[in-house]
Formats: sequence, structure tokens, C-alpha cells
Amino acid sequence: MAAIALGLAQGTRPFGMRSATAEFDAAVAYARTLAGSSGNGATLVFTTARTRGFVMRLYSGRPVSAGAMTPAAMPPMSASGDIAEATLGPAPFSLFFDSSGHVTGVAGAVTPSSQIGFEPPCPGGGQAMAFTFGPGRAVENRTLACRQEAAGVPALP
Repeated sequence: MAAIALGLAQGTRPFGMRSATAEFDAAVAYARTLAGSSGNGATLVFTTARTRGFVMRLYSGRPVSAGAMTPAAMPPMSASGDIAEATLGPAPFSLFFDSSGHVTGVAGAVTPSSQIGFEPPCPGGGQAMAFTFGPGRAVENRTLACRQEAAGVPALP
């Protein structure tokens, strides 16, 4: 009986990871749509869940000034899997989407009262952000393209 319970528990981990990637994909798609229509992009904030996993919260707008971010119509999404970005590490971190759908991010969770004066560069100086979802041996990856600017990093509008 214990072996069956252990097998079932281990079997839920890949489902948790697949569920986390599906929720991530849906949140990114919605963030890009929202960013294209909001006039100030969108922000997707990842925090750690109380027990295990992470929580994603989507905001209309980027933190160009205090109060520039407002909660989006999408409720927060909780996932039982783990998430980490190659440079930013595990949650908490925040992703900023511009009106073209390009993304960049910072370590830590921004809030509606946060203010960031300049768009941060792509983490690690690369051209894309790389995300890993787990746990354990069941791993999936996602990559999001960063903004590519020839002459430096532009200020947030």
C-alpha cells in the first residue's frame, strides 16, 4: 500500500511541472496581449508559494512610476512545480513586457508601488531569458526573447 501511495505521489510531480508550464505559457500569452494594448506594457511577477511552487501575478503596466501597475483581470495563478530563470534564479523575480512583446526582468518581486526608471537589460547580457520548470528529473524549458537594441538600453516610456 505504501508503495502505491509513493508511486502516486511521484507521478503527480511531472503533472505539477506540466501544469506549471501550461500556466506559464498562458500567462505569457496574456501578458503580451495586454502589453500591446495597455500603453505601458505589462508586468508578470513570480513569488514563492507558501508551501511549494510559485505564484504568478499579472499587472497592466510596468513600474515606470508608483501606481503605474494595476492588477490585470487574470487572477493570480498558483503552480506546484518549481521555476527558475538562468540568470535571475528561482522566484521571486519580475518580468516586464513592452508593447512589442519583448521581455526583460529583474530579481525580486516588484509591487504596484515600485518604481524603476530604466528598462533593465536582458539578464546575463544575452538575447533571451531561459526558464526551467521542475521538480527533479521531470524538467521542461521555455525561452523568451529579450528586446534587442543596437545602441544601448532605452528608458521606459
